[in-house]
Amino acid sequence: MSTDAPTYLGLDLSDRNDLTALVAIIGDFQSGFNVGCRFWLPRENIAKLERQHQLPYRMWADQGHIELTAGNTIDYEFVKAQILDIASRRNVVKLFTDPYNAKKLAEELLNNEGLPVEYHRQGYLSLSDPTKTLHELIMARKIWHNGNPILRWHASNAVARKDSAGNIKLDKEKSRKKIDGMAALVNAVGAAISHPPEPPSVYEQRGLLML
Repeated sequence: MSTDAPTYLGLDLSDRNDLTALVAIIGDFQSGFNVGCRFWLPRENIAKLERQHQLPYRMWADQGHIELTAGNTIDYEFVKAQILDIASRRNVVKLFTDPYNAKKLAEELLNNEGLPVEYHRQGYLSLSDPTKTLHELIMARKIWHNGNPILRWHASNAVARKDSAGNIKLDKEKSRKKIDGMAALVNAVGAAISHPPEPPSVYEQRGLLML
């Protein structure tokens, strides 16, 4: 897909006991979206996290699906550098992030680097529309993740919860295991909803009419 195609990013940050997830969706609602994922874990905690979560994190790291950062907590400077690398090669329209643990990183990306970053609150009102839209994209087969095993695992764990007004969101507490990639994907869809591409000019479609 062209590097000029609209790219929307969703970020779900952790500290030491969960995956930090960045998900990019590239495309539009009419044609569909390609999904790209990056996941990070702290290198010094990898053996303990494998035992706790009963997941093959080291194998996924060897396969290139997880990047291990130095130390026993996620290196946010490393994550920031990866985001800036994507922004240098892609047309990043918007990045939505869960506010948890994100203030310093988000402000640096916005104020120092000029990236279009916004906080995406994790309540029903903020998450319902992108969660429903994601479901519609999946049912219409308009979203493709190229078989990423971690995102597939997170999707299999995800449980949606509904409030009395019919709003829904993925519930991290009710879900069977980790869903960090899906949370980041919902954030990315939220970014796309918030900033849809402008329709092409009628003149681009038919040319100028000469009178």
